[in-house]
Amino acid sequence: MEISVIVPCRNGEAYIRQCLQALLAQSLPRHRYEVIVVDDGSADRSAERVREHASVRLLEVPPGGSYSARNAAVRAARGRILAFTDCDCVVCPTWLAQIVEAMEGSGVQVLLGARRFASESTALAVLADYEIEKARHVFSRRDPRVYYGYTNNMAVRREAFERHGPFVELTRGADAVFVSKVAAAEGCDTVSFLPELLLRHLEIEVWSDWPRKMFLYGRSYRGFRHLSGTRPLGFANRVAILARTARGRPFRTSRIGALLGLAFTAAIAFELGRRFGAVESRDAGTREPVGGHEPDR
Repeated sequence: MEISVIVPCRNGEAYIRQCLQALLAQSLPRHRYEVIVVDDGSADRSAERVREHASVRLLEVPPGGSYSARNAAVRAARGRILAFTDCDCVVCPTWLAQIVEAMEGSGVQVLLGARRFASESTALAVLADYEIEKARHVFSRRDPRVYYGYTNNMAVRREAFERHGPFVELTRGADAVFVSKVAAAEGCDTVSFLPELLLRHLEIEVWSDWPRKMFLYGRSYRGFRHLSGTRPLGFANRVAILARTARGRPFRTSRIGALLGLAFTAAIAFELGRRFGAVESRDAGTREPVGGHEPDR
């Protein structure tokens, strides 16, 4: 088996059909890959929806979080490449073929793709453009301290997962920990970003969904930064990314305004989440982990 596609799912009934339809309609011949869905204690009919597809392997595990579910799937997987996505994501038709091509005969151990959102409204389109440009910037810097990961669009060689895994079973951020470990141990050239490796994240339906997500990322950052040794991008880098995003396509004034407003709002949401997480840690009487980095100002 060439590729094992791993999809954790908890209460994903609203999206799982679309996710699986895209995965089962790939340009890569069906005999070259398997699809494994791990139901992580869903209270809805997610498992029933998965069973509608006889060729999909369903694992049902007690609730333990998405990274625990992914680890369980890896143990059951047969592929030499592990491709990760989420049940609220729809991958492009050539997703798996591009993963094979990018990893065939190369030293790439971890491959990350681009993400767009449920619609191409002005706000969500410019937000997706910014996030793609940010990934280009980060993964071209050859600095593992700013590397991050996201398991809704990521492929990993099994050998690399065996060397640097399993995922730490955190609530969030274990993908960033894993990617930073690979980059630090094996070199930044082993982690690659491919903008053509595209999916749509259906959970993000309106622009206000993204700041809420960024708040959660910021809140969880305190919990994993001492494990990853990573740090957020500084202000100067973000301004440079904004400028490149604006140059990347013919923006109208309204699009530039939306870009600036969304980037600023997301940065504030992340910082508020980070500070809220610090307050929670102090209230719980916990110490600040040793070895983390403050943001690059």
